[in-house]
Amino acid sequence: MSTVMFLERSEHWVKFSTGEITAIIGDNASDPPIFQAHPNAGRKDSRPLPGDLSHLPGYNGVWSLESVHRPANLFLPRVGGMNFEFVMDGHVGAGGKERHLIFEPRSVPMEMQVGGDGVVRLYQPPTPFWGIESWTEFSVQEPHSIDMKFDFSPNSRTWTHDWISVFWANYIYKPTPAESWLRIADDQGRVVDLGESREKSVIRSGDRLELARTGNWSERVISNGKVRFSQPFFFGVIDGMLFQVMVDTPHRLGFWSGSWHPPEHWEAAAWDFHFTVMDPQPGARYGMNARLVYTRWKGPDQPAAEYERWSSRGVSKCTRTC
Repeated sequence: MSTVMFLERSEHWVKFSTGEITAIIGDNASDPPIFQAHPNAGRKDSRPLPGDLSHLPGYNGVWSLESVHRPANLFLPRVGGMNFEFVMDGHVGAGGKERHLIFEPRSVPMEMQVGGDGVVRLYQPPTPFWGIESWTEFSVQEPHSIDMKFDFSPNSRTWTHDWISVFWANYIYKPTPAESWLRIADDQGRVVDLGESREKSVIRSGDRLELARTGNWSERVISNGKVRFSQPFFFGVIDGMLFQVMVDTPHRLGFWSGSWHPPEHWEAAAWDFHFTVMDPQPGARYGMNARLVYTRWKGPDQPAAEYERWSSRGVSKCTRTC
Protein backbone atom coordinates (compact mmCIF):
# COMPACT_ATOMS: atom_id res chain seq x y z
CA MET A 1 0.00 0.00 0.00
CA SER A 2 1.33 3.45 -0.91
CA THR A 3 1.91 6.07 1.75
CA VAL A 4 1.81 9.85 1.60
CA MET A 5 5.24 11.15 0.64
CA PHE A 6 6.77 14.51 1.42
CA LEU A 7 8.60 15.65 -1.72
CA GLU A 8 9.93 19.16 -1.18
CA ARG A 9 9.11 22.50 0.42
CA SER A 10 9.97 26.16 0.57
CA GLU A 11 9.14 28.84 3.10
CA HIS A 12 5.66 29.28 1.63
CA TRP A 13 4.66 25.91 0.12
CA VAL A 14 5.05 22.18 0.53
CA LYS A 15 4.65 19.34 -1.99
CA PHE A 16 3.14 15.93 -1.22
CA SER A 17 2.24 12.85 -3.23
CA THR A 18 0.14 9.72 -2.73
CA GLY A 19 -0.35 6.70 -4.94
CA GLU A 20 -2.60 8.85 -7.16
CA ILE A 21 -2.22 12.58 -6.58
CA THR A 22 0.52 15.18 -6.25
CA ALA A 23 -0.41 18.40 -4.46
CA ILE A 24 1.32 21.66 -3.63
CA ILE A 25 -0.17 23.39 -0.59
CA GLY A 26 0.83 26.90 0.35
CA ASP A 27 0.03 30.23 1.94
CA ASN A 28 -0.89 33.47 0.15
CA ALA A 29 2.64 34.56 -0.78
CA SER A 30 3.87 34.69 -4.35
CA ASP A 31 6.46 32.29 -5.72
CA PRO A 32 9.20 33.45 -5.77
CA PRO A 33 8.20 35.23 -2.53
CA ILE A 34 8.42 38.79 -3.82
CA PHE A 35 5.05 39.55 -2.24
CA GLN A 36 3.86 38.00 1.01
CA ALA A 37 0.24 38.63 0.06
CA HIS A 38 -1.75 40.21 -2.76
CA PRO A 39 -0.87 43.92 -2.93
CA ASN A 40 -4.11 44.86 -4.73
CA ALA A 41 -6.64 43.20 -2.42
CA GLY A 42 -7.90 44.61 0.84
CA ARG A 43 -6.61 48.08 0.00
CA LYS A 44 -6.87 50.69 -2.73
CA ASP A 45 -3.26 51.08 -3.76
CA SER A 46 -1.85 49.09 -6.63
CA ARG A 47 1.55 47.70 -7.54
CA PRO A 48 2.29 45.91 -10.80
CA LEU A 49 3.05 42.20 -10.53
CA PRO A 50 6.01 40.65 -12.37
CA GLY A 51 5.05 38.36 -15.22
CA ASP A 52 7.42 35.54 -14.24
CA LEU A 53 5.77 34.52 -10.94
CA SER A 54 4.98 30.79 -10.82
CA HIS A 55 2.30 31.54 -8.20
CA LEU A 56 0.43 34.80 -7.78
CA PRO A 57 0.21 36.50 -4.39
CA GLY A 58 -3.09 36.38 -2.53
CA TYR A 59 -4.05 32.80 -3.37
CA ASN A 60 -3.68 30.22 -0.59
CA GLY A 61 -4.66 26.59 -0.22
CA VAL A 62 -3.99 23.99 -2.89
CA TRP A 63 -1.69 25.71 -5.38
CA SER A 64 -1.56 22.73 -7.72
CA LEU A 65 -3.28 19.34 -8.01
CA GLU A 66 -2.25 16.58 -10.43
CA SER A 67 -3.08 12.88 -10.78
CA VAL A 68 -1.38 9.85 -12.26
CA HIS A 69 -4.56 9.54 -14.32
CA ARG A 70 -4.31 13.16 -15.55
CA PRO A 71 -0.89 14.81 -15.12
CA ALA A 72 -2.12 18.33 -15.95
CA ASN A 73 -2.89 20.71 -13.08
CA LEU A 74 -6.64 20.70 -12.32
CA PHE A 75 -6.50 24.31 -11.14
CA LEU A 76 -5.75 27.54 -12.96
CA PRO A 77 -1.93 27.81 -12.99
CA ARG A 78 -0.46 30.42 -10.64
CA VAL A 79 -3.79 30.54 -8.72
CA GLY A 80 -5.14 27.21 -7.37
CA GLY A 81 -8.08 25.96 -5.34
CA MET A 82 -9.51 25.66 -1.82
CA ASN A 83 -8.55 29.32 -1.55
CA PHE A 84 -9.88 31.32 1.42
CA GLU A 85 -11.08 34.16 -0.76
CA PHE A 86 -13.35 36.66 0.96
CA VAL A 87 -15.66 37.74 3.80
CA MET A 88 -19.18 39.17 3.44
CA ASP A 89 -21.59 40.87 5.84
CA GLY A 90 -24.33 42.36 3.64
CA HIS A 91 -22.97 45.88 4.02
CA VAL A 92 -19.35 46.19 2.89
CA GLY A 93 -19.37 46.61 -0.86
CA ALA A 94 -22.87 48.08 -1.13
CA GLY A 95 -23.00 50.34 -4.16
CA GLY A 96 -19.47 49.25 -5.05
CA LYS A 97 -17.99 51.17 -2.13
CA GLU A 98 -15.04 49.61 -0.31
CA ARG A 99 -15.65 46.29 -2.09
CA HIS A 100 -11.92 45.56 -1.97
CA LEU A 101 -12.33 44.93 1.76
CA ILE A 102 -14.32 41.78 1.00
CA PHE A 103 -11.07 40.30 -0.32
CA GLU A 104 -9.06 41.07 2.81
CA PRO A 105 -8.02 37.40 3.37
CA ARG A 106 -5.88 37.77 0.24
CA SER A 107 -3.98 40.80 1.48
CA VAL A 108 -2.90 39.81 5.00
CA PRO A 109 0.16 37.50 5.08
CA MET A 110 -0.32 34.01 6.43
CA GLU A 111 2.15 31.95 8.44
CA MET A 112 2.75 28.37 7.26
CA GLN A 113 3.91 25.49 9.44
CA VAL A 114 4.36 21.82 8.57
CA GLY A 115 3.95 19.48 11.51
CA GLY A 116 5.68 16.16 12.06
CA ASP A 117 2.30 14.58 11.35
CA GLY A 118 2.42 15.99 7.80
CA VAL A 119 -0.34 18.51 8.49
CA VAL A 120 0.13 21.88 6.78
CA ARG A 121 -1.12 24.67 9.01
CA LEU A 122 -1.89 28.17 7.76
CA TYR A 123 -2.42 30.87 10.35
CA GLN A 124 -3.70 34.36 9.57
CA PRO A 125 -3.59 36.87 12.44
CA PRO A 126 -6.54 39.21 13.02
CA THR A 127 -7.02 41.21 9.84
CA PRO A 128 -6.97 45.03 9.97
CA PHE A 129 -10.58 45.61 8.89
CA TRP A 130 -12.62 42.51 9.76
CA GLY A 131 -10.54 41.52 12.78
CA ILE A 132 -10.87 37.88 11.71
CA GLU A 133 -8.26 35.45 12.96
CA SER A 134 -8.17 32.11 11.13
CA TRP A 135 -6.57 28.68 11.28
CA THR A 136 -6.54 26.29 8.30
CA GLU A 137 -5.15 22.76 8.27
CA PHE A 138 -4.55 20.57 5.21
CA SER A 139 -3.74 16.87 5.36
CA VAL A 140 -3.12 14.77 2.25
CA GLN A 141 -4.73 11.31 2.44
CA GLU A 142 -4.28 8.10 0.49
CA PRO A 143 -5.20 7.42 -2.20
CA HIS A 144 -6.70 10.61 -3.69
CA SER A 145 -7.97 13.04 -1.03
CA ILE A 146 -7.01 16.18 0.86
CA ASP A 147 -8.68 16.90 4.20
CA MET A 148 -9.14 20.47 5.33
CA LYS A 149 -10.12 21.94 8.70
CA PHE A 150 -10.91 25.63 9.07
CA ASP A 151 -11.68 27.78 12.11
CA PHE A 152 -12.07 31.50 12.45
CA SER A 153 -12.71 33.93 15.27
CA PRO A 154 -14.03 37.46 14.76
CA ASN A 155 -12.04 39.36 17.36
CA SER A 156 -13.85 42.66 17.00
CA ARG A 157 -17.34 43.56 15.87
CA THR A 158 -16.85 45.17 12.48
CA TRP A 159 -19.81 43.55 10.70
CA THR A 160 -22.93 45.63 10.28
CA HIS A 161 -25.76 43.11 10.32
CA ASP A 162 -26.31 39.85 12.21
CA TRP A 163 -24.26 37.54 10.02
CA ILE A 164 -20.83 36.84 8.49
CA SER A 165 -20.14 34.61 5.50
CA VAL A 166 -16.71 33.19 4.64
CA PHE A 167 -15.99 31.95 1.13
CA TRP A 168 -13.56 29.62 -0.72
CA ALA A 169 -12.80 29.50 -4.44
CA ASN A 170 -11.72 26.71 -6.76
CA TYR A 171 -10.48 27.86 -10.17
CA ILE A 172 -10.95 24.87 -12.52
CA TYR A 173 -8.62 25.25 -15.50
CA LYS A 174 -10.08 25.29 -19.01
CA PRO A 175 -13.09 22.99 -18.73
CA THR A 176 -15.11 22.40 -21.88
CA PRO A 177 -18.54 24.12 -21.93
CA ALA A 178 -20.17 20.80 -21.02
CA GLU A 179 -17.83 20.39 -18.03
CA SER A 180 -18.05 23.96 -16.76
CA TRP A 181 -20.71 23.71 -14.05
CA LEU A 182 -20.61 21.89 -10.78
CA ARG A 183 -23.23 19.29 -9.90
CA ILE A 184 -25.18 18.55 -6.73
CA ALA A 185 -27.60 15.94 -5.40
CA ASP A 186 -30.94 17.71 -4.95
CA ASP A 187 -33.60 17.00 -2.31
CA GLN A 188 -35.19 14.43 -4.64
CA GLY A 189 -31.94 12.51 -4.89
CA ARG A 190 -31.35 13.60 -8.48
CA VAL A 191 -28.03 14.87 -9.82
CA VAL A 192 -28.46 18.47 -10.97
CA ASP A 193 -26.04 20.24 -13.29
CA LEU A 194 -26.14 23.92 -12.30
CA GLY A 195 -25.52 24.95 -15.91
CA GLU A 196 -28.68 23.16 -17.01
CA SER A 197 -30.72 24.41 -14.04
CA ARG A 198 -29.50 28.01 -14.46
CA GLU A 199 -29.21 28.16 -10.68
CA LYS A 200 -25.69 29.34 -9.93
CA SER A 201 -26.06 29.69 -6.16
CA VAL A 202 -27.52 26.82 -4.11
CA ILE A 203 -28.04 26.17 -0.41
CA ARG A 204 -28.98 23.16 1.71
CA SER A 205 -32.50 21.72 1.76
CA GLY A 206 -34.45 23.22 4.64
CA ASP A 207 -32.27 26.34 4.90
CA ARG A 208 -33.22 29.87 4.04
CA LEU A 209 -30.72 32.68 3.91
CA GLU A 210 -32.86 35.53 5.19
CA LEU A 211 -29.96 37.91 5.40
CA ALA A 212 -30.16 41.58 6.33
CA ARG A 213 -28.57 43.78 3.66
CA THR A 214 -27.68 47.41 3.22
CA GLY A 215 -29.39 49.17 0.32
CA ASN A 216 -28.47 47.58 -2.97
CA TRP A 217 -25.84 45.21 -1.55
CA SER A 218 -25.75 42.17 -3.77
CA GLU A 219 -23.27 39.33 -4.07
CA ARG A 220 -24.67 36.75 -6.46
CA VAL A 221 -22.53 34.02 -4.91
CA ILE A 222 -24.81 33.96 -1.86
CA SER A 223 -28.57 33.80 -2.40
CA ASN A 224 -31.68 31.66 -2.10
CA GLY A 225 -32.69 29.66 -5.15
CA LYS A 226 -35.23 27.04 -6.12
CA VAL A 227 -32.66 24.24 -6.37
CA ARG A 228 -31.36 22.86 -3.06
CA PHE A 229 -28.82 20.18 -2.25
CA SER A 230 -29.64 17.29 0.08
CA GLN A 231 -26.07 16.10 0.71
CA PRO A 232 -23.27 18.53 1.64
CA PHE A 233 -21.07 17.98 -1.40
CA PHE A 234 -20.64 19.13 -4.98
CA PHE A 235 -18.69 17.58 -7.82
CA GLY A 236 -17.75 17.88 -11.45
CA VAL A 237 -16.19 15.70 -14.11
CA ILE A 238 -13.18 17.08 -15.99
CA ASP A 239 -11.50 15.05 -18.73
CA GLY A 240 -12.61 11.76 -17.17
CA MET A 241 -11.71 12.85 -13.62
CA LEU A 242 -13.96 13.34 -10.60
CA PHE A 243 -13.34 16.49 -8.56
CA GLN A 244 -15.49 16.60 -5.42
CA VAL A 245 -15.67 18.80 -2.34
CA MET A 246 -17.66 17.74 0.74
CA VAL A 247 -18.20 19.92 3.79
CA ASP A 248 -19.37 19.38 7.35
CA THR A 249 -20.45 22.45 9.30
CA PRO A 250 -23.43 23.34 11.51
CA HIS A 251 -23.63 26.71 9.77
CA ARG A 252 -25.54 27.64 6.62
CA LEU A 253 -23.65 26.06 3.76
CA GLY A 254 -23.83 27.15 0.14
CA PHE A 255 -22.22 26.38 -3.23
CA TRP A 256 -21.70 28.60 -6.26
CA SER A 257 -20.76 27.82 -9.85
CA GLY A 258 -19.94 30.25 -12.61
CA SER A 259 -17.65 32.81 -14.15
CA TRP A 260 -17.76 36.35 -15.42
CA HIS A 261 -17.37 35.35 -19.08
CA PRO A 262 -19.28 33.19 -21.59
CA PRO A 263 -18.21 29.52 -21.33
CA GLU A 264 -16.45 29.53 -24.69
CA HIS A 265 -14.11 32.25 -23.39
CA TRP A 266 -13.46 30.88 -19.90
CA GLU A 267 -9.94 30.31 -18.80
CA ALA A 268 -11.30 28.88 -15.57
CA ALA A 269 -14.64 27.90 -14.07
CA ALA A 270 -15.50 28.80 -10.48
CA TRP A 271 -16.64 25.93 -8.24
CA ASP A 272 -16.92 27.63 -4.89
CA PHE A 273 -18.41 27.20 -1.43
CA HIS A 274 -19.17 29.28 1.64
CA PHE A 275 -20.78 29.08 5.03
CA THR A 276 -22.70 31.77 6.89
CA VAL A 277 -22.65 32.25 10.65
CA MET A 278 -25.77 33.84 12.11
CA ASP A 279 -25.41 36.14 15.11
CA PRO A 280 -21.61 35.80 15.37
CA GLN A 281 -20.03 36.83 18.64
CA PRO A 282 -16.62 38.50 19.08
CA GLY A 283 -14.11 36.00 20.44
CA ALA A 284 -16.20 32.93 19.58
CA ARG A 285 -14.81 30.31 17.21
CA TYR A 286 -16.61 28.93 14.14
CA GLY A 287 -15.54 26.35 11.62
CA MET A 288 -15.93 23.44 9.26
CA ASN A 289 -14.30 20.23 8.10
CA ALA A 290 -13.98 19.48 4.39
CA ARG A 291 -12.54 16.90 2.03
CA LEU A 292 -11.37 17.28 -1.57
CA VAL A 293 -11.39 14.17 -3.79
CA TYR A 294 -9.62 13.92 -7.15
CA THR A 295 -9.67 10.58 -8.94
CA ARG A 296 -10.78 8.75 -12.06
CA TRP A 297 -14.52 9.05 -12.78
CA LYS A 298 -16.28 5.70 -12.33
CA GLY A 299 -19.94 6.59 -12.64
CA PRO A 300 -22.88 8.49 -11.12
CA ASP A 301 -22.90 6.57 -7.83
CA GLN A 302 -19.29 7.49 -7.06
CA PRO A 303 -19.77 10.92 -5.38
CA ALA A 304 -22.31 9.56 -2.87
CA ALA A 305 -20.02 6.61 -2.14
CA GLU A 306 -17.05 8.92 -1.54
CA TYR A 307 -19.13 11.03 0.83
CA GLU A 308 -20.39 7.96 2.69
CA ARG A 309 -16.84 6.67 3.07
CA TRP A 310 -15.72 9.99 4.55
CA SER A 311 -18.70 10.57 6.83
CA SER A 312 -18.96 6.98 8.10
CA ARG A 313 -15.40 7.09 9.47
CA GLY A 314 -16.31 10.04 11.68
CA VAL A 315 -13.44 12.16 10.35
CA SER A 316 -15.92 14.54 8.79
CA LYS A 317 -17.65 15.56 11.99
CA CYS A 318 -17.14 19.11 13.17
CA THR A 319 -16.91 18.19 16.85
CA ARG A 320 -15.05 21.24 18.13
CA THR A 321 -16.79 24.57 18.80
CA CYS A 322 -18.18 25.19 15.34
